[in-house]
Amino acid sequence: MRRARSLGGIWTCTPLSRVTLRADGTWEQDRTSLPPAREMRVPSHWEREGLKSFFGTVRFEREFEAPRYGPGESVWLFFKGVDYFATVYVNGQEVGRHEGYFQAWDLEITKYLLPGDNRLVVEVTSPKEEPGTAWPDRKRVIKGVLTHWDCRPGSWDPSTGQDMHSGGIWNDVVLEVRPAMFFRAIRLATRLTPANEDLNKEHGPGEVTVPPVSVARVTASIDLSLTAAEAELPDRVELAIGEHVASRSLTGWDRSSPVDLAVTIPEPRLWWTWDHGEPYLYSCTAALYLRDEVADQQELLVGLRQVDLDPSSGEWMLNGRRMFVRGTNVVPTLWLGEYDMATIQSDIQLLRAANVNAVRVCVHVNRHELYSALDEAGILVWQDFPLQWGYIQSDEFIAEATRQTRDMVRQFRNHTCIAVWCCQNESTSYNREVLDPLLAQAAREEDSSRYVRPTSEFSEHPYFGWYRGDLHDYKQTPRSAIITEFGAQALPAADEMVEIFGEKWPPDWERLAYHDFQYHQTFHVAHVALGSSWDDFVSSSQEYQAKVLKAAIESMRRFRYRPVGGVFQFMFMDCWPSVTWSTVSYARRPKKGYYALQQAYQPVLVGADIEPGETWITYTDLGSHWRPIVIAPWLINDTWTTFADVTLYMRLVPESGDAIMLAQVNGVVLPGDSVVDLPSTRLSPPHWPSGPCRVEMALEYKGEVVSRNVYDVRLLTENPALAVPLAGKTGPTGQ
Repeated sequence: MRRARSLGGIWTCTPLSRVTLRADGTWEQDRTSLPPAREMRVPSHWEREGLKSFFGTVRFEREFEAPRYGPGESVWLFFKGVDYFATVYVNGQEVGRHEGYFQAWDLEITKYLLPGDNRLVVEVTSPKEEPGTAWPDRKRVIKGVLTHWDCRPGSWDPSTGQDMHSGGIWNDVVLEVRPAMFFRAIRLATRLTPANEDLNKEHGPGEVTVPPVSVARVTASIDLSLTAAEAELPDRVELAIGEHVASRSLTGWDRSSPVDLAVTIPEPRLWWTWDHGEPYLYSCTAALYLRDEVADQQELLVGLRQVDLDPSSGEWMLNGRRMFVRGTNVVPTLWLGEYDMATIQSDIQLLRAANVNAVRVCVHVNRHELYSALDEAGILVWQDFPLQWGYIQSDEFIAEATRQTRDMVRQFRNHTCIAVWCCQNESTSYNREVLDPLLAQAAREEDSSRYVRPTSEFSEHPYFGWYRGDLHDYKQTPRSAIITEFGAQALPAADEMVEIFGEKWPPDWERLAYHDFQYHQTFHVAHVALGSSWDDFVSSSQEYQAKVLKAAIESMRRFRYRPVGGVFQFMFMDCWPSVTWSTVSYARRPKKGYYALQQAYQPVLVGADIEPGETWITYTDLGSHWRPIVIAPWLINDTWTTFADVTLYMRLVPESGDAIMLAQVNGVVLPGDSVVDLPSTRLSPPHWPSGPCRVEMALEYKGEVVSRNVYDVRLLTENPALAVPLAGKTGPTGQ
């Protein structure tokens, strides 16, 4: 059996050179005026340990005692995460090299060991890509949003856009003794099939049925490693999923081939997203036997499920049933080494409370603990490969990106939550035509059970009300069946802004821009009011973001399967203290937009065609005829439950005074997985108050409220020709 111990702790850290990576792939090194050697925690990022914005090579070293190992056993170094280039030495001899930041990788060091104390050196290079030539349009380093993004330190400014980067040994280093034969990798795939009687059943013309799934087959492709060619072969390998076991003899096994196994589970407990059922996970154990004793064993959790996506219709299918995806984008931090389980669990709770059933892990690969938590929480994942915008056009880069794409799929494919692999975000034309199809092909070769998308296109990112247009544009039919980004920026709370930027007023706009604030869009597209204090500015900024999210999500959900099958709001949380499109700050404090997201993402949603902040004008035409107000209510049901007898309530609540009942609609039937438009209600109120009001809507089923919604409106009860005019449909005001 394996024996392992962590080498985490205090290492000696010595900066060796500053490194700039040119577009042609050569390195420029500067060994002058370097920071002094110091002690540093491993795992960590050197940015968080005092080496601020240091781009270059750092030597990490420590001593370790050689482990005891017997005949046929081998000793390995297992690195769970090093960013970005690494060269490893044991007792002065080079053992191996690696490129990448998210992968776990290992090296055998048996022949390099000495009795007693040994010296381990890891030289880590995290370079700066030369601004203006390599960065931002001919990048070579594959780190996605960790190195080039408008939500990271310095935004996309060429002089500052790579600041505060993520270099270092950010995850654990493990010293491991392995048996002569051991598991290198286990690939699990689930396929659900109907029972035999359902397969044989004849259906009538036009009859559409989804037979209940009663059989799950889990196939495993197991890679084994043999330390010595003359080593004795194990007897057999077993795969146990719950109480169901498959076994295969290794007599005559070709050592260069994987071992394939299949386990059939007749009455499986399926994995569902949290809003459709239980995200049940089976305990899965792979065991390797030698003379009826376990030589090596691997354990993991696996959910039995099948996810399908039709990109033309946007329809997602979970276990044979259509579902609407209510998603968001997540980049929890720029420094994965600090993303601990307490923060992960807090983020999961915030996601669930916001009614989110899917996340896009946006243009980076996170740590396994996050995906395991999403497995357990029942939240689907759209997984991006860390490529964004422009990269160098070379065969060498294509080969490296392909290798790392295969790494991503191989290392994370056993996570049940992952439903989609996407190879790039917002591609250039070269990447779209040349690079991305090759990466998609590699991903499909590694995992044929999931949908693979070459790129997330600009057409899938309708930032109306921020980069162009206004809130009303979300009423248009979307250009894509899959919407992976939309939203607007909002400031964190006033005390957080003071902590980051100080109390100076007006603010230092250059400093805000470094922290990702977009001046033009805020004031000239969104028309957010600055006000006279942080409190004013924060309030108007957050109110605007909430309006955008409410308008966008409600409109796109009404285009359910015509053509939209899922939406991913941009974005959920800040990855550093900044001003971005997030609904939750870096301190994990919700903004008003979070509560708008929570409301708009209710699985059952009641609403009406009312613009956020709309002005209603109801007046007499210098006579006795009042202009009526028309409300067109609608209901959305993401669940698979039909609500046979629901009641809709609508009332008007003025800023001061008593509430007025607008309508009560009884006996409404709301089918599962549907949108229902109800008849319009025409109101002709002669004695309503003027000024700000709320339209409150509630949907009641069997005495319980299953959905609530609120619209802020303003009533004008005078003839505009005789009064100060107001815009018929107001957006954000007060610029």
